[in-house]
Amino acid sequence: MIADSGNVYGDRVMPGAVKLAGLLGHGASKDKVSGTATIANPVYGLSGQLNMGCYKQSLDTVDLSGEDACNYSISYTTERPNYTVSTRVVNLEGIKPYDGKVTFDASFFGDNGIISGVGSETLKLIGTGFVTSPNVEDGRQQLIPGDLRLTDGANGGLARNYTLVDGAHFATIITKKPR
Repeated sequence: MIADSGNVYGDRVMPGAVKLAGLLGHGASKDKVSGTATIANPVYGLSGQLNMGCYKQSLDTVDLSGEDACNYSISYTTERPNYTVSTRVVNLEGIKPYDGKVTFDASFFGDNGIISGVGSETLKLIGTGFVTSPNVEDGRQQLIPGDLRLTDGANGGLARNYTLVDGAHFATIITKKPR
């Protein structure tokens, strides 16, 4: 049996724990065999990260270890996908010069709308969000994402591996144009 497991996109892949049944012997004389699960049919992005989605896990003879492992042969894949790679949450922090408006165009975030992802991946932000006050003196405000959304970027940055949902989004209006 392989336990359910998962990770957030870009984090270390940690397959589920393996529980082997039917080993010979019992107690201290039980055969010493353990196994390490792998992801069955993994789909990696250009950056080498396991893409967001649900995967089955597998265990084969080559995945067995222990002093008695050579006495066993196994080929097993979970019946259902039980390894989940979740989307990575992207937090937005924007800054723009005072213009009397509460709207924040995507270009006011990251590097002119280019957002950093995992490693060297980038994403493109498009759309418009807004804050509740157009005033400089209100400082850093919570951003309402509006129709802001992520699209595919460079270096393997796939938008489907990321989300703005549940992110901490903020924006600041200043009196001078940002550099």
